[in-house]
Amino acid sequence: MTSADLAYSPAIEVLQLFKKRKLSPLELLKIMIERAGKLNGKINCLADCYFEEALAKAKIAEQAYASRGSSPRPLAGVPLIVTVATPRKDKRTTNGSILLATNI
Repeated sequence: MTSADLAYSPAIEVLQLFKKRKLSPLELLKIMIERAGKLNGKINCLADCYFEEALAKAKIAEQAYASRGSSPRPLAGVPLIVTVATPRKDKRTTNGSILLATNI
């Protein structure tokens, strides 16, 4: 499976790969970050990026899948993009408006 295939894979498929240890949450996130780096400059799809925070959480999810007795949360390790219209604690919420460019 190529990086492009993984970028478009449904969550259910990547979760199965995580459980079978054929893919790790950290590997998938790095693929997604690389893809975002290539595309965002062209299409401006990501207003704010929290890659360091996401990498830290991917490492935690990876540990959960690696532990034999562990039961990861249902979507643990699946990358998520949240729109600028979704309020999040301590994050910018602009609703796509320049008037709210500094709204936290």
